[in-house]
Amino acid sequence: MKATETFEMFEETPDHLGYTSETAQLETIDVQYFLTPDKKVNKITIDVYLNSPEATKQLWNASKRYFSETYSSPKEDAKKITWNNKTVRVDMEDVSEGKDYGLKFQFFPADKNVLAAK
Repeated sequence: MKATETFEMFEETPDHLGYTSETAQLETIDVQYFLTPDKKVNKITIDVYLNSPEATKQLWNASKRYFSETYSSPKEDAKKITWNNKTVRVDMEDVSEGKDYGLKFQFFPADKNVLAAK
């Protein structure tokens, strides 16, 4: 994973690796890989910190469209959507609060305990 990740590492512990990147619009993307004791990925979390409610809505709609086409119909709540298929569960949540805007994506294995072995 370290060899393929292009974002800057900001955290490394025995059970997870964290990477970050800033966009041209000064928005931030943090990716965290959570690891089993034998170093296999069993969860991925992506936090996207955005500049406005408009940017949040745009990413929400684009992501909803993409994951619905990829993984079929989601289960929807007001601020959270979940997609399930045979191999993965994807959660997307609007975590905007006050003047802080953003989305959280979480990827979990659906049919086994790991998402990736490297």
